[in-house]
Amino acid sequence: MAALRREAASCHRRLRAVEAERDALVAQVDARDRADVERLAGAKLADPSDLWQAGGVELTALRGDDGALEPERVEAAVDAVIAARPHWAKLAPTPSFDGGARATPAPAGPSFGAALKGR
Repeated sequence: MAALRREAASCHRRLRAVEAERDALVAQVDARDRADVERLAGAKLADPSDLWQAGGVELTALRGDDGALEPERVEAAVDAVIAARPHWAKLAPTPSFDGGARATPAPAGPSFGAALKGR
């Protein structure tokens, strides 16, 4: 009877170790998927973390039946957040009005550094 108890205790310890390892791996996959979602959301949102904090989006809703992240679902979630809060959208880049030819700058006059170096 004592041998059975020892064996059961050993099985329980191994089970707990395997569960802890599984939880660590799930946390790693979740972190990687969150980073991927924020990278995709960063194309349209000024602050991609808004998707989690105030957008009410859960990571599980962005995964398919096989558990893989689906970019289409991410894009739909980002579009829904932007529709609800358009001021969170990334601003279009400001056009540069600095085009055209420039006159070459006038040659620099003597500088204090050049005077110290004896030039």
